Amino acid sequence: MEKVCKNCEYFVQARSGDNKYIWGDCMKASSSKEADGKKKRGIFMWADKTCSDFKPKEEQK
Repeated sequence: MEKVCKNCEYFVQARSGDNKYIWGDCMKASSSKEADGKKKRGIFMWADKTCSDFKPKEEQK
């Protein structure tokens, strides 16, 4: 599996007008909370970006 955001468990994809997944939100950042106790929002990412926190999505069987 290619280690890009679209294949990562932390990535929530968004559809573009032509139904291709080209961007989304990295929800890895949302595992922590802000000082007021509210959950942090995801961080905008391109679907083909890579990072050291990559965690593969479970393969569908």
